[in-house]
Amino acid sequence: MIDFLLMVSGALFAMFVSGIVNYKKSVWVGLTDEEIDALESATDTLEFPQTVRAIEAKLKDKNL
Repeated sequence: MIDFLLMVSGALFAMFVSGIVNYKKSVWVGLTDEEIDALESATDTLEFPQTVRAIEAKLKDKNL
C-alpha cells in the first residue's frame, strides 16, 4: 500500500512539475498608434463611458 501511495504521489508531483515547466505566460498586446487615433476620433461623438467600453472591447479582442 505504501508503494502504491508513493507511486501515485510521485506521478502527481511529476504532473505538477511538468505543468509549471510547460506553463506559457501570454504577452499583453496593447493598441497600435493607428487604433489609438481611431479611438481618439471616436471620442468626438462618444461620451466618456462609451469611449472606455470601446477601448476595453478592442483590448479584449487583441488579448484573447
